[in-house]
Amino acid sequence: VQMCGEDAIFDVYFTDRPVANYRDGLAGDSQMMARLNAGLLERGVLKGTQKFYPSVVHTEADVQKTIDAFKEVIPTLRG
Repeated sequence: VQMCGEDAIFDVYFTDRPVANYRDGLAGDSQMMARLNAGLLERGVLKGTQKFYPSVVHTEADVQKTIDAFKEVIPTLRG
């Protein structure tokens, strides 16, 4: 798993290869990404099929909710 992107625009890639460009990102595990996105959505965090776009209008509570959702979902993806 890799998180790649700029400071406020990033994505998660399920691949064992470096992600250096758009095509590298396409080679990631799309099924795993779909499971991640579904798990986040179940916890009230909408992450689109591509990049994650935090905004200055997100509150500290929003950020913490997102972090907590990632912490809950990621362990469920194993196995």
